[in-house]
Amino acid sequence: MQLHFLGVFPPLVALLWQDRFARFTGRSPSASERALLGIATWLAYTLDGLWDVRGAGEGREGLPRRHRFLLRHQGGLVVASLLLLAVGLGLSTQLSMAHLLAAGLASGAVLAYLLLAQAAPRVMRGWFPRELSVGLFFGVAVGLFTLRDMGRDLPALLAFALLCAANGVAISLDEEAEDRLRGDVTFATAHGRLGKVLRRVLHPLLLVLGGGLLVQGGLGVGIWGAGGLGASLGLASVLLGLVPWLVRNRGLRPAAYDLALCAPLLVWVFFKTT
Repeated sequence: MQLHFLGVFPPLVALLWQDRFARFTGRSPSASERALLGIATWLAYTLDGLWDVRGAGEGREGLPRRHRFLLRHQGGLVVASLLLLAVGLGLSTQLSMAHLLAAGLASGAVLAYLLLAQAAPRVMRGWFPRELSVGLFFGVAVGLFTLRDMGRDLPALLAFALLCAANGVAISLDEEAEDRLRGDVTFATAHGRLGKVLRRVLHPLLLVLGGGLLVQGGLGVGIWGAGGLGASLGLASVLLGLVPWLVRNRGLRPAAYDLALCAPLLVWVFFKTT
């Protein structure tokens, strides 16, 4: 759980999927591009959490466990964020002009959304839920240095973005009761009727779709068979679908969902050369 609180999983997930997409598209990112992805993902995840807990000293007990952790260690995390930001700016000088422009636009879009979501959460998160935006931003971040052929590669990136969004929606459904008590705006609290439907169908749907992709990926067939991408998408979907049955403790489920998205690592272990 400490690794989850520290925000280790988001950059790990991003880097694992970047590597998997690189094998699929044939465009391998440089070391500086990989480092930038990890830094940017950690900064976005951590700074958003730190912003959430600002001024929450007196109401600490009502916060989620991760937010209480951030509140206790916010001084060190702010220093670490500033250091990583400086490193990231230094690494950005090694990017090509096209990638620098794309990275700047993507970073600006993420920052703008986070600021607007914090300033007017009921409006922004109601219109465009954070869970969906996280999926979209993960897709953009992973594809930024790996995308080569829009027609071939974009559908796979969209599938990955939907997978990340499903991860966020599943967590918000699990935490709906606590979020309502705190007045937090999430997918589940802002879209109650749709949430009730998804509570019944989301995990079975992930199991069915993931099972099909896993079989195709394991056989090396289908449009995403190359590079183990189909197997990775399928295994991640299956693992996400299984979380409610495998992890009964709801407090542990966010970390379990994040671990499920690390499926490319398992695919690499079992399909060594893919």
